[in-house]
Amino acid sequence: MLLPFIVLTVTLTADSINQLHADKSRINNAALLWHVFFVIQGHTMLMKTCTPSSVLLVCLGNICRSPTAEEVFRQQAAIAGLSIKVDSAGTGDWHIGHKPDERAQRHAKAHGYKINKLIARQVNDDDFRNFDLILAMDAQNLADLQALKNNISDNQQDMAKLALFSEEDPTYGGDDVPDPYKGGADDFEEVIERIESSAQAWIESWKAC
Repeated sequence: MLLPFIVLTVTLTADSINQLHADKSRINNAALLWHVFFVIQGHTMLMKTCTPSSVLLVCLGNICRSPTAEEVFRQQAAIAGLSIKVDSAGTGDWHIGHKPDERAQRHAKAHGYKINKLIARQVNDDDFRNFDLILAMDAQNLADLQALKNNISDNQQDMAKLALFSEEDPTYGGDDVPDPYKGGADDFEEVIERIESSAQAWIESWKAC
């Protein structure tokens, strides 16, 4: 069955834009797919509410998988013409303030991704408030994120949606992105292959709605 689409044309002030951001969880959870046209200073912008405005990629230490995913996601979103804030973090605190693993940097660069300027940080409570979608590299990361989210007193519906990074991927759906930290060159190459595939799958799912 085809879902109906509702088109609204509105003129937004700064206050109404802020209110829209405050209400985005209710819009994103609507039963219909909304395509909303904003008219701002004579320009019309198309906003697909099925596409998140912000995505956080999370692994264990934020030095191998998630910084690679951050840059891959950022580039693929830009190519697709999607304006999405992208960041990454780790559930652990071992590498806070460090640059990505040198092996991850080297393999990413070989594929056209520069991650040398990214700095590791740990997930915090505000991430669940400030991001629409948080994607976990593996099932343990996802479980850790859910536990953190459950401990926050905010309304759960108003916080970020959590999902496995490979959730939309027809090739790797449901699989972990394996941690290459204790592995070799082939493991880092596999990570990039999986990340490129799953990132593209998410973007294609948003373009289709």
